[in-house]
This record gives sequence, C-alpha cells and structure tokens, in this order.
Amino acid sequence: MKKTLAILLALTIILSTGTSLAAFSDVSEVSYFYDAIQRVTSLGIMDALEGTEFKHDEAVTRAQFAQAIVISAGLWSTAEKMKGITRFSDVPYDGPYNGYINVCVKEGYMTGVASSRFGPDSPVTLAQAVTAMIRVLGYKDADLLGMWPKNYMEKAKALGLTEGLPDRMSLTADSVVSRSFMAQMFSNLLDTQIKSADAKNDTLTLAEASGLTAGSIYTVYSKPEVFLRSKFSGTKIGGIDLGGGVSIVKNSVDNSIEPAAVTNGEAINIDDIEEYDIVYQISDRTGRNRYILVIENRITGVVTGILPDKFQPEKIEINGKAYELDKSFDRTKLTGTDSFRLNDTVTVLLGRDGKAVDILGTVYEDNSNFALVINYMKPSSNQYVSNGSKRTVKLMLTDGTVKTFDAASDPSELKGKLVKYTKNEDGTVTLTSLNYVYQSEMKIDKANKRILYSNDYYSNDVADNVKIFNIISLNNDKDNDEDTKAEMLNWSEMPSGMVKTGKILYLNKAGMFDDINIILLNDIETADVRLGIVKGYKGRSADGKQYNYSIVIGGKEYMYSTDAYNSALVVDTAVKVRLSGNTVSEVIETVEPDTSATFIQAADTERIRLNSRTYKFADNCTVYLLKSPAIPEKIKLSDLWTETVSGQFRIYTDTSLANGGKVEMIIIKGY
Repeated sequence: MKKTLAILLALTIILSTGTSLAAFSDVSEVSYFYDAIQRVTSLGIMDALEGTEFKHDEAVTRAQFAQAIVISAGLWSTAEKMKGITRFSDVPYDGPYNGYINVCVKEGYMTGVASSRFGPDSPVTLAQAVTAMIRVLGYKDADLLGMWPKNYMEKAKALGLTEGLPDRMSLTADSVVSRSFMAQMFSNLLDTQIKSADAKNDTLTLAEASGLTAGSIYTVYSKPEVFLRSKFSGTKIGGIDLGGGVSIVKNSVDNSIEPAAVTNGEAINIDDIEEYDIVYQISDRTGRNRYILVIENRITGVVTGILPDKFQPEKIEINGKAYELDKSFDRTKLTGTDSFRLNDTVTVLLGRDGKAVDILGTVYEDNSNFALVINYMKPSSNQYVSNGSKRTVKLMLTDGTVKTFDAASDPSELKGKLVKYTKNEDGTVTLTSLNYVYQSEMKIDKANKRILYSNDYYSNDVADNVKIFNIISLNNDKDNDEDTKAEMLNWSEMPSGMVKTGKILYLNKAGMFDDINIILLNDIETADVRLGIVKGYKGRSADGKQYNYSIVIGGKEYMYSTDAYNSALVVDTAVKVRLSGNTVSEVIETVEPDTSATFIQAADTERIRLNSRTYKFADNCTVYLLKSPAIPEKIKLSDLWTETVSGQFRIYTDTSLANGGKVEMIIIKGY
C-alpha cells in the first residue's frame, strides 16, 4: 500500500507539473484520438515510431500488434522469457518482436499467415485485431455464434471495442487499421470486462486483470544508487539522470524513535537529497516516462549475525533483526579479509523494499544541517515586513554549494562562523551558533582516518561522511561587505602529520564512538598549496592590466597573473603558492629556507643530513640546480651526492620541523 501511494503521488506530481506522459509532435491536443493515444503510450502498449512522432495515420503491422496485445494481456514478462526461439522463417530469433510473437501464437491470439510464415511486416486487418482482443478477454470460438470473421466483428461492436471510431470511415473485416484507430481500440479494450468462469471476477476490466492501471505505469526500477555529494556531477548519480525537470519523490523512515516515523510521497528538489540516501529511477517499460524515488531508511546497531554464513551471506542481522541483502549489495564487505564482523557497530542503508543496499563502517550521524556563514545582507528600508526586517544570509552548505536564504533573525554576528541551520515552514532559516575556540596542536593520521591530540593519548576516528570546511580568507567584520572565502575538502586532501595550533577550529563528534563528522579548518595547507621558485617576470598581458610571472613547481612551469606589480617576485625567489588546475591562483608568501649549507654530510633516497641535522624527504620533493639566473634545472635526488653537484644547498620543508615537516624543495645555487 505504501509503494502504491508513492507511485500515485509521483503520478500526481508529474501531471501537476505539466510533464507530459506522451508528447508527440504530430498529435494535437485537440485531436479526436488524443486521450486514447496518451493512455496507451503512457502504459507502454504503443510508442513513437520515429523520434517524437506517433505516425498516427500509418498502418499497424502484425508484429507491432502482437507486441501491443501481449502487453495488454499483462504477459510482457513471459515475452521476455520466450525470446531467442522462432517457428517462423520470417521472424528473426533475435528480433525485437520475437518474444511477443511467440506468446501471441502460443496463447492463440493470432496465427501465422502460412505454415512457416507470420507476416510480421504486413498490416494487421480489423478482423485479425478484434479476434485477438476478444480472445484476450477470455472468449473462445465456441462462445460466439456464426462464422468468422462476422461473428467476431459483431461481438467487438457489442463489447464496445470499435466504439469511438469515426462513422465517416467505412471499416470492413479486411480494412487496414491506422495507429490512431488502434490506440482507440486498445483504450476501449482496457475498459472492457473480461469473461471469467469465476462469478466474483466478472466485474474486472482487462486493465484491472492485467495490472495496467494508472498506478502500475511505473514498473521498471533501476539499480539503487547511494547518494554521495563528493561523487555527484550535479545531474547524474551513477546511471541515473536527475536533470531535465524530472519529478523527485522521497520516502523517509526515522528509526531513531519507537515506533519508527514514516513519511511517504514527499515532493523534493535535487538539493533536498541527503548524503547516503538511496536513489532509484522508476519508469514505464518504454523508459520514456519516469520519476525519481529517494529512500532515507537507516539502521544503526551491532552486527549480531551474518546469515546463513560469512562465506555466502544472504542476510545481515542488526541488534537481533535480520535484513535481506539487495542483489546490488557488495558482499565482499561481509566476506573479505577486511570485512565487517560480528559485534561491529555499523549503519545499514535500506532500499525501497527494506533490503540492505549498503553498509557503513562507522556509525552514520546526519551532518547536513551544518553550514558556514559566508556573508549577510543588511536590511534596507524597503525590506521591512510586518514581523520585523528581512535579513538575507549567504551559506556554504556541506555539499559545497553556496546558497542565499532569508534568515529568521539577525545573522550579522555570525558572519564567518560555522553554524547549524534549520529550514522553517515560511521559507526562512534559523541559525544556531556553535561554541568553539582555537583548538590546540593536533596530529592527522590520514592512513587510519583518525585525529590525535598533542600527546597522542586521546584520539577520535573520522566518520565516512565527514564534511570539511576550510576557511581560506576569514572576514567576520559585519561592516565589511566582502565574503568570507572558503572551500570544501575531501579527507584525501588533508595534510598528514602535526597541525599547529589555530589550524583546526572545530570538530563535531557524533554517535556512541564520538566519530568526527564535521571539521572546520583555518586556511590549512592542502595538496594544492605548493612550494615553487620564480623563474621570471613576463610583463603585462594583452589587455595591459595584468602582470604575468613564471613560477616553476615540481619541475613544471606555471603562470601567475595579477592586477598589481609584486616587487617581491624576483628571479630565484622561493614562494608558497596555491594551484588551480594549470595556473597559480594565489601567491601566499615568499619563503626563506629552513637551513642552508655548502656541503652535504649524508644523503640517500629517504633522508638528507646538513648542519648536523637529518631531514626526511617528502614524496613530492623537487631539487633545482641554479647554474645561471632564471633557469632552474630540475635534477634527480640521486644527483645530490655526486661530485658534479656543488654550491649552496637551501632546504625548504612543507611545514615547520616541529610539526613533522619534510623536505619539499631543495635549491642548489651552483658554483
């Protein structure tokens, strides 16, 4: 009942939003057959022949009719099973109509035109069509008096199968039936009562008996996809296209309360889909009419059973209750050497039928209601309303998008701050401030996805759905109109090792294990922050406004353009920059070497020793040899300890040595 309700609501949404179930360029809404064509095409009985054209005046072939009559009878799944064989020389075993023709002949709806031929491309006649329709309704030759085809033609008229066909057309048993006429006949057929030996079923129409009612239009379900913002292109998730104005319906189950609260059939937008929701595309058999079903149903608890066993799992038991595994479930998460085990605490994502679609290694706690206040708009005189002044706030959400909302209260004191937000029924948002101070020095263990405190004694695991805000340029001055600049990071972009005081501003911990699912950073140095060397000044750009500099990073030359001349960017200067693709988006600062020396005490592929101190190489360490100004030559690490390389060795680390810094760049001023 719940699924049917969701489907009916989806159909209502589609119709109310003006999405046509069958929009054909050659069928006008004022056409006599418009309603019938709409109905039979939406149910998949008939479809377009060429692009968006229905070709309403063309004749229906016997193969096309065989497909339509089998679908009307509710036997389309049987047709799928009967593909690949043929008894007729003119019906290819791998042709599109093969299975339908096999069912049609097997059920006695149609016969061949000769012992070995079906005549698939010949037009179906009116007599052939009404004969098949009457037999689909359950009538046999013995039920009709007289000779064929007259007896079937008279029965068709009595049942109303030919009702609605224009009187101006003189139709005989041998008449060829056009596609528009056929659409009307099939629409009439669906509303005709079937013949049944069971008196209780005498009132069923063919549509009811075969399942071709409005609620059964959508019968094809896609593979379920787990919604992850980090993998969302903006319109597609896996093989599902969320674009094109398709209607989206959400069913939610809140298992945090007893009994669980269920909400079905909620109309939502793409932006309302949350992390770890399960997404389906549901369509009719043609694939042309569709909508999106979103499921939010999660169970958190302890694994108490893997059934029937770990090697061939079919169900997973959480807190003593078993959940069947969906066929899309990655079973290696239960069978592999690093898989989940009994007594692990997990979150299981359930699909539309209550089956387990995926499993999360850490306890899932929703964090989608966090946001960073980028800016706010001061209320002007024309923005005052009856309940106070209208205030507009700009928020960066956990999916990385920046959106503007009307705030329920004055947001000016929250500019540049991380907050929780709640959407209200009137469209405004309520912002809740968070208490956080500059955190102390911490250690990031990327490999084990963990953050440790300065003494390494206390630590917290990082949740799979962690959201990381990184403030690039903080502006919390409410009288300054400029935005706070920020970005969203993935865990893979985080630095590894010690992070100095003031770089991690806030950690939100959730679940029974206090897993970290929100991190607020203060301009932390990520993979896009690199050390480089200025190769030279390239002059103004073509528009005469920008200054262009060449900076070598990792042995590759990048361009940096700015509107103002920077006197600090002189040849051979070491700089810390921020990369954006193939360009330098920002020169953060010029940097001095951590140490320099005229000779190397020791070196190998992992370390170098100068001035009685040993330094480890970073993975991306680059060595430059300067034999002449503005020509940094990249050399191999192994060249460092050859007799041919000499001069002044300048060592630059990726962060301070106290924070575990490693050598990212070496500049050798050659002699």
